[in-house]
Amino acid sequence: MEFFDYLNKIETNLLPIEFDYWDKFHRWPADEISNLLNESHIVDVGSGCGLLSCYLVWNGVVGSADLYDPREEQSVYAEKLAYALGISDKVKVHKYHVLRKNIQDSTVVSLRLGSLQALEDFIYKNRLITCRRTSEVEPVFERNQRLPWNIKEIQYKDGFKLELMEYSYDQLTQLVSGERWMEDLSPFAQELIQAFDIKVVNKIGGDFVE
Repeated sequence: MEFFDYLNKIETNLLPIEFDYWDKFHRWPADEISNLLNESHIVDVGSGCGLLSCYLVWNGVVGSADLYDPREEQSVYAEKLAYALGISDKVKVHKYHVLRKNIQDSTVVSLRLGSLQALEDFIYKNRLITCRRTSEVEPVFERNQRLPWNIKEIQYKDGFKLELMEYSYDQLTQLVSGERWMEDLSPFAQELIQAFDIKVVNKIGGDFVE
């Protein structure tokens, strides 16, 4: 069976999903995200029904995934879906909010977190990958971001566009530890340095982050 064939076979009180919705808003972004992945494990924050991570694991893009979402019904669905797909040994569902301090040295993915800044909170020692709507939605939604994301515009077959976004902690530390001239660190960068006790080393002629 195809992945979609499993989705409405799971016993749940959630409303069914239509193929066109699945294909456009889940399958297509997941395939685009898969092009950026070379890790064996991912962390899915705000995982909902687990469609993104289960799809990636089921297709062999990644070997395993940790899913975090406090919503009981969606998380139970994710567990049932993983079982139906035969990947429950590779997918672990956590039914609670995850704190950024508990996720490190990981690749964090998300499609339905709602706030880009909430995902950015997980940048410390992690790599982040997501998608968001293009600026066509402004001014209805605020496109707040604190990181200089690597952004590639992608397009679905009907012309609908998204921004495929990726950023890593290594890139951030290279920026922060680079030569300072007349610029100030952003409040977010200062918060990271203070929150995680990042060491600032003073050398002759400059200050650097370790």
